[in-house]
Amino acid sequence: MDKWRVLNFIEAYMKAIPGMSPTYREIQDGVGIASMAKIKQAISELERSGLIKVYGGKRGIVLPSSVLLTKDDAAELGIDWNLLVEIRENNLNTVSLYKSRK
Repeated sequence: MDKWRVLNFIEAYMKAIPGMSPTYREIQDGVGIASMAKIKQAISELERSGLIKVYGGKRGIVLPSSVLLTKDDAAELGIDWNLLVEIRENNLNTVSLYKSRK
């Protein structure tokens, strides 16, 4: 189901970049869902379920609690770990320690 893929991506993203949530476009790219309407629907379902809270703003997604994912967890869930590393590097201008984990 799309909402679980979206939640898993949000959690992995926020683990890779503490304190920053992904934009809807980053979620769309990260989970590989072509339809933005499906992303918005999944986020609405997650918010109704109490798994996330959405505030105004481009990066307004908040997790009540975070689940920390490893690179292996991300692979098992179909999350593109290299995309998370790339996002981290571009936003923080640092080399991610997660690249070397296997």
